[in-house]
Amino acid sequence: MTKLHPFLPEALIDSLKADPVTSRCFPSSDVFTESHEGRRIDFIIDPTVAHVECISPRDQPAGIETINRFEPGDGRNRSHLAARNGDVPLAYECIRMGVNLDVTDNIGMTPLYLACEVIRAMTWELDEAKRCRLVHPKVNDVALQKEGVIRIAKLFVEQHADVNVELDGQTPLTLTAQASCWPIVELLLQHGARVPPSFPSSNSFKTSIQRSRFLLIVRKTRPLSPRPPRPCPCWSGKLLSECHDAEEHAYPASFLCICGSRKSFARCCGTKKFRVVERWNSEAQRIVWRVISEPTVGLPPGIPESVLNHIRSNHEIPSRLNELGYKLVERICSDRNIDPAFAYALRSLLYNPRRPWAGQVSRVQAKRRMNAWNQLVDDYIASRRDPRRKLDVEIAAKIGINGGPLYKHCEATGCNKHEKRDVEKLKGCSGCKAIFYCSQACQTMDWKRHKAECRDATHGAQRLPSQVVTDQLVVEFGELANIGLSLDDLSNQLLECSLTGA
Repeated sequence: MTKLHPFLPEALIDSLKADPVTSRCFPSSDVFTESHEGRRIDFIIDPTVAHVECISPRDQPAGIETINRFEPGDGRNRSHLAARNGDVPLAYECIRMGVNLDVTDNIGMTPLYLACEVIRAMTWELDEAKRCRLVHPKVNDVALQKEGVIRIAKLFVEQHADVNVELDGQTPLTLTAQASCWPIVELLLQHGARVPPSFPSSNSFKTSIQRSRFLLIVRKTRPLSPRPPRPCPCWSGKLLSECHDAEEHAYPASFLCICGSRKSFARCCGTKKFRVVERWNSEAQRIVWRVISEPTVGLPPGIPESVLNHIRSNHEIPSRLNELGYKLVERICSDRNIDPAFAYALRSLLYNPRRPWAGQVSRVQAKRRMNAWNQLVDDYIASRRDPRRKLDVEIAAKIGINGGPLYKHCEATGCNKHEKRDVEKLKGCSGCKAIFYCSQACQTMDWKRHKAECRDATHGAQRLPSQVVTDQLVVEFGELANIGLSLDDLSNQLLECSLTGA
């Protein structure tokens, strides 16, 4: 069985297991399914997948037939699913992952509105069972599920979901009032829920007692301005303003590793020299993480103190790395042997991928670097300043996830075939797996030259021609060489800071 890594504190999971209302969610909650573990991995690579439409394969719960649909095109995400099923652990994890609680489905329901609709439907179903004196295990299941949905509605309101979303004249306030769910009614009012002008009408409530109770709560409850403070979505028990919005915190060791593997951070990148911290991002409205790979360790002497201080503090990236770095960049870009698309990306990003980085950074970092560099190459192509074909520019300048060429070339002497242009895919040497050929004939012809380096594993990873030239220019650049400063040592750290939004 696959080891699962929920984005929830272990203490919270234990408390939910011990709670009679939420214990029903174990182990049936979506949080503890292998399919949801795959979604967590996708989220690590691309956080926007947290908002992706959810299609539920599960059986529909009892009652609420009119709001059960989770079909393609319905536009509901996993917070909608949590609200429908009363899946409290899933609701907690959706909030931890930063799922948008104000997204509407194709009929206008937000997760909070759906939760309140479910509360009303289940209340009416339970009232009907009571009227008919129906005694059945299903009735108890519905009652427990309703309590779970009430917990979820409370979570969504406290996380500042929109309390005034309206659909067909109904709002979360009117729905919960009709369900006589008075604690949620009071909470909604405290968070600024408005009473619709037409509510309550003569037929809004089943009894006059309900109507009077509602009007009394409205008179006694005053909205707080601003809204009551938001609990931190890390579920530490602190307010957001006192927790992740106040300072950075260490990435939880039990969470899925940031590299996208199926291991926990503690058993994967946490064992290396990676330090990962997280903090609230008000623009993204979620907790975001960034990598700090001990940047001052191993840096050569001679780096200006101001730059060292910047690396240590990881504050915003300055507009210029330093005078020497810019001189080197200009020296590289002005060389006639450097591809113009490569030079464009280098000038724009101020990052010098002169050597492949396989095994030196996590897969997430590698993908981030590759995407940032290749996007600049795409921008260069879009500028139409280069008469070459698009594929030819990509072959000359784009990098792959290992930091080498995105499209490899045959390394047999005299052969210039490339992937995608001349052959679909090159094949690697079965011995060293570091050199590539377009055909068996090229490999056989090149064996005499490659035999020794294959045996001794001395063949380096393949590089773009511009990377080879860049490496030579860095060594020859006397001003930098005299103080022992490597642009890679410095720019690698600054690149990571800039790409992670530090």
